[in-house]
Amino acid sequence: MKLKRIALAGVALIVLAGTTATIYAETETPTATLDISGGVLSLATAAVTLDALTLDGTQQLTASAAASNTWTVVDSRGTGDGWNVTVKSTDFSDGGSNTLVLGGAVRKFKIQLTAANITFIAGGGGVTTAAAGLTEIPTGVAPPLKIASAASGGVAGTGTNELNPNFTLDIPADTLVGNGTYTATLTVTVSTGP
Repeated sequence: MKLKRIALAGVALIVLAGTTATIYAETETPTATLDISGGVLSLATAAVTLDALTLDGTQQLTASAAASNTWTVVDSRGTGDGWNVTVKSTDFSDGGSNTLVLGGAVRKFKIQLTAANITFIAGGGGVTTAAAGLTEIPTGVAPPLKIASAASGGVAGTGTNELNPNFTLDIPADTLVGNGTYTATLTVTVSTGP
């Protein structure tokens, strides 16, 4: 009896080994769709606060540390057109009859933006400074001063970039002003192009 069972199992194996199976395969190519819209080129600035001082009959310098001035440039256009930031200032005034007229040999309002004070929060990086040393901020009809730029034709400047400039103001010994808070208005512009 044992021999018959073994023989039958052998026949079944032979029948299965001679059978060919057909395998069917099908390939499909679905698409994935994404709508993208370019954003904008924008600038956000913070007020600049210079250190208070008391006139003492000598030429003095007041300053604002870079850590206290955070300006943010966001380029979400997706064009790679590059951008630049410029700055200009009015004279300092107490809102009344007293004005610190800027310019001349000693009364200079200056800005400095070192490479170390440019931070790439997200994006392509590549922002360069045009005011690595203390540079006088123009007033009146003078053209604005370029302080930072991102080249066109690539990813430079895309995303979010933080600029942390520092400022100084020279106060000459012969300054004639009244007590109070003096304010100047800075015009800071971001525009397309390096």
